[in-house]
Amino acid sequence: MLERDWSKPLNLELVEEPPVPMELPLMMRHFGGVESMKTHDRLNTLWYRVFNLMKDGKWRTLMEISQRTGGTQTWVSARLRDCRKTGFGNHKVHRAEEAPGLFRYQLELNPKFAEDEARRYFHAKHPGAKNP
Repeated sequence: MLERDWSKPLNLELVEEPPVPMELPLMMRHFGGVESMKTHDRLNTLWYRVFNLMKDGKWRTLMEISQRTGGTQTWVSARLRDCRKTGFGNHKVHRAEEAPGLFRYQLELNPKFAEDEARRYFHAKHPGAKNP
C-alpha cells in the first residue's frame, strides 16, 4: 500500500461541474465565520431550538422566538436564515410585516425533509422494519 505525503497538495482538477443545487446531507451544517467548536455547538443548539419551535408552521415575531429559545433576536434571525440553506434543509422562511418595523416569521418545511423526518421517526420506533 502506498503512503500519502500529506505535506504536498493532490493537484486534482474538477472534471465536471457538480449538479446544481448540490444536495448535502443534513449533517453538513456550517455556520459561516465560526472558528471554534464551542461556538459551533452553541449556534447548532440554538438552531435546533429555533427549528423545533418553528416547524409547527405558526407565525411568530423575533421577540416571541427569542423569548422561547433563549437566544437574542439577532441570533434568532440568523438561525432563521440558516434554515434556507442547503445544509440546514432548504426550507422556506416567510416574513410578513404586521406593523411598521414589526415582522412575523413562518417556517415552511421542505417536503423532502419532512418525508425524511417521518422515515427516521418510523425507523427509530421500529428498528427492524423495512422502508414503508
